[in-house]
Amino acid sequence: MNIIIIAAISDNMAFGIKGGLPWDMPADRTFLLEKIQDKFQIMGRRSYEEIVETNFFTASFHAVLTRNAELAIRNGQTFSSYQAALDVALERGEDEVIVLGGGQVYKQTINQATHLILTEIHTEVEADTFFPSVDPEIWQEVKREGHKADAENAFDYDFVWYEKKDA
Repeated sequence: MNIIIIAAISDNMAFGIKGGLPWDMPADRTFLLEKIQDKFQIMGRRSYEEIVETNFFTASFHAVLTRNAELAIRNGQTFSSYQAALDVALERGEDEVIVLGGGQVYKQTINQATHLILTEIHTEVEADTFFPSVDPEIWQEVKREGHKADAENAFDYDFVWYEKKDA
């Protein structure tokens, strides 16, 4: 099974501040939607609540990591651990799992991931949540698409695909 972490990060590895994103990049939202629509998604509670609040996209299944087992999840369920969510994905016969954050979830899952898809937003921002380092001894960049800032997207950005070297 492919475990794919998807995130948008700044040059200083930041991706969150006060429960939200530190930028508005419509091109990244469109890209993200294309990659994750109707997939089995694993995320933390705060990420899920942000997604539900924005009604941004759908999933084949939302696996939400939280201590609150009573939390009502639309089209999914809560899990107390990443492994429990992954076990359900295996039971369902999923060939791909998308990990969508937040910070603690990325830290827990980066060593088990087989692929990373990162939007590298070329700016440094103030943040309180950061992506783990992408170790070049472990990860190999396999594709990069560069884009310039435009009227809708304030910063230059790259879509970058990585594969785990031993996967």
